[in-house]
Amino acid sequence: MLFTCIVWLKLVSYAHTNNDMRAIAKSMEKGDALPISLNLDLTQDASFKSLVYFMVAPTLCYQPSYPRTACVRQSWVLRQFVKLIIFTGLMGFIIEQYINPIVQNSQHPLKGNLLYAIERVLKLSVPNLYVWLCMFYCFFHLW
Repeated sequence: MLFTCIVWLKLVSYAHTNNDMRAIAKSMEKGDALPISLNLDLTQDASFKSLVYFMVAPTLCYQPSYPRTACVRQSWVLRQFVKLIIFTGLMGFIIEQYINPIVQNSQHPLKGNLLYAIERVLKLSVPNLYVWLCMFYCFFHLW
């Protein structure tokens, strides 16, 4: 379902942007003046290659051209990979040292003890928050 939503959003963005670009190109052919704020490169045409590139790009907003560096910065890629390893290890450490012992100590039935259940949930909340923050940082920034 998530994949379908992403593909739908990408296709809508691609269609709307190309429709707007065609409308601007037609108005330029008629001789209409464009606002100064529009800084467009109308040489890019909608093609299958641009659609495929957009589908694998990590964005939902289509642009005719994306800012890119001339070459791959290997030091930056290595630094990001090292950060990924460090944060993955930090997540494993938090899970093994904090979350697993709390969960294992909570294995026995609660027997109607509401305060004990609340205490267990509150003890899990902070390490769980840190794991989620590390996970989102790894997935959305380092991936």
